[in-house]
Amino acid sequence: MTPIRLGRMAYINTLPVDWGLANGALRGLVTLHRGAPTTLNRLLAEGQLDASPVSSVAAVEHAADWVVLDHLCIGCRGEVGSVILQSDVPIEELEGRSVAVTAESATAARLLQVLLDRHWKVQGQLTSDNGTANVLFNGESSVLHKKVFPLPMSKNSVSLPLDRFRQQWKLASEQDMEVFGEDCGEALPAKKASPQSHSLPCLLIGDPALKTAQTNTSGFIYDLGQAWWDYTGLGFVFGLWCVRREFVAHHPEETRMLCDLLRVSRAQGAAENAKVVAEAARVTGLTESKIKSYFTKLVYDLDDELWDGLNHFLGLLGYDPGLLQRLGEVERWTERLGVSGES
Repeated sequence: MTPIRLGRMAYINTLPVDWGLANGALRGLVTLHRGAPTTLNRLLAEGQLDASPVSSVAAVEHAADWVVLDHLCIGCRGEVGSVILQSDVPIEELEGRSVAVTAESATAARLLQVLLDRHWKVQGQLTSDNGTANVLFNGESSVLHKKVFPLPMSKNSVSLPLDRFRQQWKLASEQDMEVFGEDCGEALPAKKASPQSHSLPCLLIGDPALKTAQTNTSGFIYDLGQAWWDYTGLGFVFGLWCVRREFVAHHPEETRMLCDLLRVSRAQGAAENAKVVAEAARVTGLTESKIKSYFTKLVYDLDDELWDGLNHFLGLLGYDPGLLQRLGEVERWTERLGVSGES
């Protein structure tokens, strides 16, 4: 059978989680496709991927079509380091000014708007990073899903025995890819963020934000994870791993196996932490000590406290704050489909 098509963030923030899937014995068990968050959102929505890390706002927008892998997230409790507002003036002086917003993340743009309006009490004009006003969310709709669809239950779904599935997965052809995997869809922008590359205050995410926060010696840097913590006292979830709902329905055992593979991949990343740090340092050009410090800020376990933070954020955006949890967890759906989870 064809390996599961799994998205992979083009930044180092998920490297500790997907390290095992790109290296060692697990390499080749899934087909990895790299992209920025909004690219992965689109590819999962279009059915070009079976599962992927996606923006948390995209997850609720597509709650009728996607299922959350509820044991994983890209989150923080306080400072995150890689989602920042860079400004030439203090935040209180941004009143009435334009703020350039990257098109690579829907969630970060929404978070910045919430913080400007509610935390900092500043009325800034968010624009795309090419200067176009009101292009904030890269096409992500802000319409609340009032109708949700149950997981389709097909009597004709073919259930593949786990041992056979493992054998076929292992026999899948391995692709010769770099540690960050194969690109899928749009390539990442080539330009690097620097204090001189933006004439406007700007929102940066991912590796460019991390490098700017670590190396910028002028102006003002506001960490959005820390600002959210200061405002709410809650952690924040920037991204979630999701699976297409129709894939779960037709391939429940494979979905369970994917959950297990992600856990094993993360465990391998923890066991080979020095290699993960060294690779991240090579990719970003930052020192290993700075990379280690960054990784300690990231939270990957989607616990109740982070659910509270995510639900509160979604409520502020006008969504039903409990929608994802009611529709979500793969564990609950696979139990309903009669998959034990035993290997």
